[in-house]
Amino acid sequence: MHHARLRNRRKLSRSGRGLAALSVAGCLVSLSTQSGCENRQVAVISLKNRAPEATAIGAYYKLNEPSYRSAGIRGNLDRFGIEASLGTMGDLDVQVFSYANDVPCSLGSGGGLVHLPGEFRQNLNIDLSSTASTCSGGQEPADFPAKNMAVWARAANDIWFVGDGGKILRWNGERYTTVPLPTSLQSLPPDWTSVVGTSRGEVIIAGTKGFVVRWRPDTSALESLLVNPVNTALAGLDWRAVSTADPTVGDVWLMGSKGIVGFYTPAAGAVNAYGLNCYTLAPPGTPFMRDLNAVSCVATKRASGDYYDCWFAANQGTLLRLVSLLVPTNCYVYPVNQAAAQNFNGVWVGANSKDNRLDVRIVGSGSTLLRGTAPLDMAIPAPTTFDSYSKYLPSGFSAEFFSIGSAPDASGINSTAQVWVTGSNGTVLRWDDTPQMPGAVIPFTLVNTRLTNPIEKLSAISSGVVASGTGHVVFYAGSLFTPRN
Repeated sequence: MHHARLRNRRKLSRSGRGLAALSVAGCLVSLSTQSGCENRQVAVISLKNRAPEATAIGAYYKLNEPSYRSAGIRGNLDRFGIEASLGTMGDLDVQVFSYANDVPCSLGSGGGLVHLPGEFRQNLNIDLSSTASTCSGGQEPADFPAKNMAVWARAANDIWFVGDGGKILRWNGERYTTVPLPTSLQSLPPDWTSVVGTSRGEVIIAGTKGFVVRWRPDTSALESLLVNPVNTALAGLDWRAVSTADPTVGDVWLMGSKGIVGFYTPAAGAVNAYGLNCYTLAPPGTPFMRDLNAVSCVATKRASGDYYDCWFAANQGTLLRLVSLLVPTNCYVYPVNQAAAQNFNGVWVGANSKDNRLDVRIVGSGSTLLRGTAPLDMAIPAPTTFDSYSKYLPSGFSAEFFSIGSAPDASGINSTAQVWVTGSNGTVLRWDDTPQMPGAVIPFTLVNTRLTNPIEKLSAISSGVVASGTGHVVFYAGSLFTPRN
């Protein structure tokens, strides 16, 4: 069994003060007998009522310290040990969660206390209560952001959650671990608002005060990125969303307050920030100074060359688009056929190269669901019309929609086959692809989340979608988890 060792290498006093670490002991997992553990101080944890489909256990534990440590356990899941040095005393608090298929949906959970007298073996039986009637996520004693929480998933066993107070958590299929901030940000951390990764292995996280950090797979650490003001001032800048145009290249677009956008390339190792000049029907452009809510980009190959195609959503029915060879300079303001009172909270763009089709979808307040399509090579302002899909929602259904997205296809472009939407009152909506207005074919599937919290962010993967919301809500919908009704 592979697990992290956190062994305390110095013998502690019998009072247990100054406990540095515990370790997950492998002796009870790897051996059919219990020999070799009787002369060590080990808390033997025995599980009852573990779901038969469970493939992993996440154990969280603490002893004489304020926060929980964690370890993942695979293999023989019904018994494991937590070891402390001889002489260590105190009440060991253990919380256990079981999982299947690497997704952060707890099948069962339980906990208890075991008193460590300072020597030899102690026993703790934990009865796991079933939580599989829904995707019960975010219940673990990990340091989740207390309020808003953004999410990005590379796969079911590699998911990042970021939020207020500079908190960053990473899920590995068994447990959550905290990702420490760079030293320069630890005293006054920003509130993280968005996170995205690339197939190169990097993860880009952006937030308030204009801060951006990059997680490097070669160092397994975060580092702060320099933000260069190219044609705009950065005072008061808060980043609000991020998007990759082509994950295989690693370029990332950032979007923030006061109409400021950023562009990151791995080669430069920094973010260049630009103020947008936007055209309505004809030049000259005027500075766009309003806050932007969402961004979605694709890299497209056209007869005239390769382009970045980025779409930005804002309040009062505002939709912006820029098509650029490299840097964002000029954008086009779309006169979307939607009541100006409706705010656009999310936007998604996909490019179907097989059908040579650009597909743009918008979500927002008042159950706003809009879609526009056009041939890829058509010049701005195509698409010129955006059709409302709200009438295809279930009768009587109403929600404020917050985010929209899909998983990349084999070429790295946003897939048009299955798009996900999240919103108020625990809403998760699957929006299947249709080549045109669906007519008799209803494109929506409403997922029964059994949640009432707002679900504000999402990240789609090939097997489904991972979503997050206020109150550290974590939810998964897809083929890897089926609730027990």
